[in-house]
Amino acid sequence: ILYHEGAGTHSGVFNNTGILVFGATQTLTTSGNVTGGGDYIINGTTVIDIPYSFAATAVHLYGTLTGSGNKTVPSGSVINSAGTFSGTGELIIADGATLNFTNPGSTYFFNTIRNHGTANWNTGERLNPCNATGTFINETDGKLVMGGANTRYFGRTNLINHGLITKNTNANIYINNDGQCGGGGYFDNTSPGIVNVTSGILYL
Repeated sequence: ILYHEGAGTHSGVFNNTGILVFGATQTLTTSGNVTGGGDYIINGTTVIDIPYSFAATAVHLYGTLTGSGNKTVPSGSVINSAGTFSGTGELIIADGATLNFTNPGSTYFFNTIRNHGTANWNTGERLNPCNATGTFINETDGKLVMGGANTRYFGRTNLINHGLITKNTNANIYINNDGQCGGGGYFDNTSPGIVNVTSGILYL
């Protein structure tokens, strides 16, 4: 395990074949400079102001991922989110990549998430807390899968679908009718977008 607990700015390479943990505030200035097949854990704040592609196989977000650069999770990689996405840069899930919302209610996103891969929302009560007003765009090659056993809310997040949304749980899910947030975001389903409800009720 390599644990970087002090702040730093990094243009060199972290060749991680085990576990790399970033605490405090880390600024990455060279795209793809976290490499190897290990786990990359963000506990503090990671700032990326350039177009960036994660080279790690798995990224685990418990802290904050921010900055003005677009950040791409490439094909074959996974990002597990229980933290905060912010800044003006988008988070882009590439075709063949996976985004797992592992602890909704602790996940905040104030920016845009653009999904070309697979996004799984299977746990928690509210995907985005009331004060987080980001936008989730499911592109034509994207899949958003809503599973899990409990009633859930999308918060005040905007949801734009050009791809496939599948709800496969008996639990009711509310996209834009979140009374605890004083209303929700908007939902747009744009051709060739498909919404497929195989169980329960999806309130749009």
